[in-house]
Amino acid sequence: MVVLHDRTAEGIFQFYSNKGFKKTFSFGKFGEGPEEFGSMPDIIPSSIKNYGKDGFGFTVHDVNKRVIKEYSLKDIFQNNDVPKETYRVNEKILGGFELSFLPNNTIIGKDHINGEGNFFIFNEDSQTKHWTNYFPDLPDVNFNTKKPIAYDSFLSINEEVGVIVQSMKYFNRLNFYDLEGVFRNSILIGDEVMPDFSTDTNLLIPGGVITFTVDMFLSDNFIYLLYANVETGKMFQEEADENNSFKVLQFDFEGQLINEFNLDRQLFSFVIDDQENLMGLSFEEGVIRLIKYSL
Repeated sequence: MVVLHDRTAEGIFQFYSNKGFKKTFSFGKFGEGPEEFGSMPDIIPSSIKNYGKDGFGFTVHDVNKRVIKEYSLKDIFQNNDVPKETYRVNEKILGGFELSFLPNNTIIGKDHINGEGNFFIFNEDSQTKHWTNYFPDLPDVNFNTKKPIAYDSFLSINEEVGVIVQSMKYFNRLNFYDLEGVFRNSILIGDEVMPDFSTDTNLLIPGGVITFTVDMFLSDNFIYLLYANVETGKMFQEEADENNSFKVLQFDFEGQLINEFNLDRQLFSFVIDDQENLMGLSFEEGVIRLIKYSL
């Protein structure tokens, strides 16, 4: 089962089968109702699995409403969108994005607004939270008040391999940590580029800052990066050509580059099935389009 978050009118989340990307159903509406979502709901990738007698399920982190909701696919197939469980997000991780739940009662996440490091680890038993150090290090002259934004990233885990993978948006790097948050190594993708966030501007991302990673997807065996290497302010503004189209980079969990695939357009989200078929979302002529590739 793969999920795309495309904010369409028929449902926030689009569910597709792993094989052939056949659409199975849509789920979720924006609104203020008890079973509706705020503006930034996010399915926790590691939560999509078989829960035994309850069948397959998944968990949604509703950042704006500050709740975590657990759902059963069986219930949703029967048009029952009431969650099986609803939890208030612990106040110590209210600003967290891209949460992942580890089996030792810990939660990892990032905060690109008020963060104090690359990502945090929260222990539910001891109610303690600590941040990994900012990496790579930049002199303070490169910052205005936007240090957490400069270190924004995509964050995911592979429990079987025992690794936390972090792909930096504005650094040309792929970082690896163990499940305790201990730094293992960092892979430089191409040339080292240090983003300059020191410009006094009203823009969230100053002009000239390059976006490297647009999205990340982890399979059982590989890491896939949707790789841009395009100036942030120029992304999705021009018709894609050979100079600004994106790539998909495939790495193993040791950080070795296995393959790269050139795309003919700019995508902003993607997933890959077991046969290395890619399905992504592209914003073209004011419309979100579903694009499929065979890698």
